Amino acid sequence: FDNLIDLDFLNEVANMVEFPYLYIGSFPKKYLNLPHEVLKYVIQDSQKYFVLYKNGKIINYFIGVSNVEINKGIIQGNERVIRPRLDDAQFFISKDLSNNIFEKKSLLDKVIFHKKLGSISEKVQRIVELSSYLNSKSHNDENHFYKKIAEVCKIDLISNMVVEIPKLQGYIGSYYASKLNMDNIVSSGIREHYAPRNPEDDLPSDISSQIVSIADKVDTIVGIFLVNEKPTGTRDPIGIRRSTNGVLRMILQMDYNISLTELINKAYEVISSKFSLLKDNKKSLSDCHIFLKEKLISLLKDNYGFEENIIFSVINNSKNIIPKDILRKINAISKIRNNQSYNELFSNAKRVSNILKKSDFKLPEKINKNLLKEFSEKELYNGVNEIKKELQLFLDTYNYIEYLKKMNTLNNYIEHFFQEVMINTDDEDIKLNRLSLLYEINKYYNKVANFSILIH
Repeated sequence: FDNLIDLDFLNEVANMVEFPYLYIGSFPKKYLNLPHEVLKYVIQDSQKYFVLYKNGKIINYFIGVSNVEINKGIIQGNERVIRPRLDDAQFFISKDLSNNIFEKKSLLDKVIFHKKLGSISEKVQRIVELSSYLNSKSHNDENHFYKKIAEVCKIDLISNMVVEIPKLQGYIGSYYASKLNMDNIVSSGIREHYAPRNPEDDLPSDISSQIVSIADKVDTIVGIFLVNEKPTGTRDPIGIRRSTNGVLRMILQMDYNISLTELINKAYEVISSKFSLLKDNKKSLSDCHIFLKEKLISLLKDNYGFEENIIFSVINNSKNIIPKDILRKINAISKIRNNQSYNELFSNAKRVSNILKKSDFKLPEKINKNLLKEFSEKELYNGVNEIKKELQLFLDTYNYIEYLKKMNTLNNYIEHFFQEVMINTDDEDIKLNRLSLLYEINKYYNKVANFSILIH
């Protein structure tokens, strides 16, 4: 039921009438050749009728709602009203197809995206560049469809149909591409690059469409921040929050890592290279980074149900925000968080961290084995070296559960070290060497998270 009837529309109609009377009207079957979204717009959005379906497809009947008792004249009158709207749609589509809008890309020069960010044509150029960057991160050298989608994804903005009904952008371009026998991936990509249009919407189904969708949305997000029109309070005229949610959802569900930090910086580089006045707006760029980081935190908390302190232990420990990798780390920590056998790992991590915080000495780059005097510090040093290769393997394969298991094996060595070794010895070189050993261990903890904040 929810999939076939828009509940917001149902509420809208309910508020339009005080004493509702329902009737069934019809229109000629020939109009069923019109695209699904066009029919739905004309019937529902324009005329405020309920669309009727059979086997998931729109049929040539509709349900109308009247505030007065139904008679034959009311039904016939509404049937007469809907036909010209469907005729107009049919005419615009026929005209667009005969003119082949895909051969008129230059007309996008005249369509303004934003007064400070240029035309749609300029935006398309940026989308192509960002899509190429994103595709390089997928390591999929054989993927060429993303560029074809990026080049034509906004072409229907010059169509008669979209000029008349802006809401149909993407849907109409996809329909025209299909009618003109363009590749299915390209035609569906034109529609899907707008997805997700809302939090409940599905993500683009193809990697090429995902790439173009992310590129388009990130260009808009970063651009709007650079021209100092970021969302404030309830004001969000271009839907930056919605676009941000879509970008993060896609990046989190992709099979490869995308750095959000690097992506934002790349978009800034692409935009500022075209508009030099925006080049020094580092404050707005910083605000953009903070905004997307905060939205990522909210998404991980609200959509995935992770504990806030676990999210912060990972994300605030990451200078380079890679959402997919952050998700893996949070997942791993969440699985061991309440496992008592890992209590020592968390407490040792906090103890090591606290000691290093109190130390403002410049530590040597390497640990000097000859300065390791006590058995327990030699034991700890050897214990770390023995598992280094395995730890790196687990990092390279994103196997953070096994990484944490392996780090957990150091607990006895660390306990012996703290029991037997005096760090603040009078010999400065030995003291700094011991701090360097703790610094080395702390680096391995920090590869996953700042565990110290997980201990109260």
